[in-house]
Amino acid sequence: MTIRKKIVMIITSFFFVSGCGYGLYFVKVDPGEEVTTPITTKGESDEAADRTNRYYYSGRSQSPVILTHADTDKKKVYINRAKETLMQFRVLARDTRNLKDEFSTKELGREANSYVKNYIEPIINDPDAVGNMEIKAEIAKLQLLSAALYYDLAGYYQAKYYLKRLKEQYENDFLSSITIDQMDIGFNTLAEGIDGLQKMISSKAIG
Repeated sequence: MTIRKKIVMIITSFFFVSGCGYGLYFVKVDPGEEVTTPITTKGESDEAADRTNRYYYSGRSQSPVILTHADTDKKKVYINRAKETLMQFRVLARDTRNLKDEFSTKELGREANSYVKNYIEPIINDPDAVGNMEIKAEIAKLQLLSAALYYDLAGYYQAKYYLKRLKEQYENDFLSSITIDQMDIGFNTLAEGIDGLQKMISSKAIG
């Protein structure tokens, strides 16, 4: 199965489950008009010596989705499906990396970046969701998984962006108290995940 077909299957699966649970619609953006979705950019301090460090641009020129009003249960469905989709992207990223398939890795990176910008960013920037104690921790996990996905794709600039946002948005005691499944990312808490990924990125930059 080609990398393109695998990507289509991942995205289709996400829509099939979550599209019914959380209202999604696209907003037309005129050329040159700014959108509210944050865009990661490289800073001078991000210039790492590691030549494998990539910066991914969206593979599709698609406007970010706007999430319509939904109750907590529907948002939980959306978030859980988004987490599963990020995990599928991570599995595919590791497979292509192990095969040393440079073209497929770059293609996957562009599509994964499009997915994060269009479907992860809206929910992690939803003030109602972030302020809801029932799902606040799950949104934080989405950001950590996004960072882990970029790491798997050697997109270290973008991985650091999400790690930095996590530390800025949440208190240290909150990050330390939220446990995560080791099968998901290999760490016990959000705080451990952030510190662990930062060290892994630093070792890549040095190496």
